[in-house]
Amino acid sequence: MPPKKSAVDELKSSEIRKLIKAHNKLMSLDIPKGTDREGLIKLVNDNGYKVDHKAKKLVLVQGGGNAMKRKPRVVNMPKEKTEAEKEEMKKKREANKMKKKKAEADLIKKGSILGKIVRQRQDRKGTHKMPDGTVMSGTKHNSKSVVVKSKPKSSPKKKVVKKVKRLYPKEKETVNDTEFQKRPAFKFLLKKENELWDNIIKTEKMRIAGKITQNKSDKLIDKLSDRISMEKEKELNSGKFEKDDIVFNSGKALDRTLELVKKLLRSKIETSDYLRMMKVKK
Repeated sequence: MPPKKSAVDELKSSEIRKLIKAHNKLMSLDIPKGTDREGLIKLVNDNGYKVDHKAKKLVLVQGGGNAMKRKPRVVNMPKEKTEAEKEEMKKKREANKMKKKKAEADLIKKGSILGKIVRQRQDRKGTHKMPDGTVMSGTKHNSKSVVVKSKPKSSPKKKVVKKVKRLYPKEKETVNDTEFQKRPAFKFLLKKENELWDNIIKTEKMRIAGKITQNKSDKLIDKLSDRISMEKEKELNSGKFEKDDIVFNSGKALDRTLELVKKLLRSKIETSDYLRMMKVKK
């Protein structure tokens, strides 16, 4: 069945995808594979936004969605890369390929040199008697075949493995929410998220009171969000929380962590969304 043609003045599927990808950098909004145009629009609406086809933007709807991160008011269409930028990215990819090929060639060369050294050492071995009376000969010193008696193999000793009590259970083991929240990494993430939402509420109250403008408020909140994100990533990658791999991975919180933080800070998130919809008091 051929896809439906959209109106001339409305955004195409590819353009809506670009807007969602730009939005994902702030909100981590995932697009299911194979989603059509209607599905993309539904995904946008379910997350508290609407598609402005004329302005080519995603616009926040009042009271829509409960996203983990702060909702941006507008998501602009990403700028197209220039030919110079595309050429520079192409050169970087080619340079990385050449570097990888060179490293592989060096490994192969080292392997061949090592094999040559081993063969030379084997060739230098002479003929000599073993303790059991058999004769061991090198490959070049004695061309005759030599029968070597092999000693009967003794049964290997069983290794005694000491059971060590794990400080933390494995990732696949079940951990309830109470124990999960006691993890040092989770406590750290909860503290930083709490700090973020407290400051957002404080900034929005200043805006409503007329102490700062809307533009100034957005800039302060964006700057605060970027700073806390950098602090979280730096701390999680420092190696302090190596045993908390069920809380985060590659410097980023996992889905279960985000859901628990969202649940614990729900009242603050809802307060922030409510304040963002309020106008300045005259």
